[in-house]
Amino acid sequence: MDIKQLGTTGTPSVDSKRAEQRAPIEREPSPQPAGKQDVARTQPPELELSAEAKTLQKAIASASTQPAVDQNRVERLRALVNSGQYPVDAQSLAKKIIQFEQQFKDR
Repeated sequence: MDIKQLGTTGTPSVDSKRAEQRAPIEREPSPQPAGKQDVARTQPPELELSAEAKTLQKAIASASTQPAVDQNRVERLRALVNSGQYPVDAQSLAKKIIQFEQQFKDR
């Protein structure tokens, strides 16, 4: 049997059967009581945000109120770090890392 001839003998091919299955079913709209149809079109659906989304909104609002980055200061600090002249207080750094981690542990 020649595989090229498959589906040409009067039986619909697999692709045409799939297309028929995917074709949308046309239905008549269900009748709505007078006045209800217009209300449904004008009122947006209600949306409830998750706790994570609310937290993200607060973070974005907080970040937008922060001052802009002082690019000159960043460049000065970068030069000090690259040259090995930036002093690091290990005790202070460790305390700040612990404080930062505590923020997430308490949640």
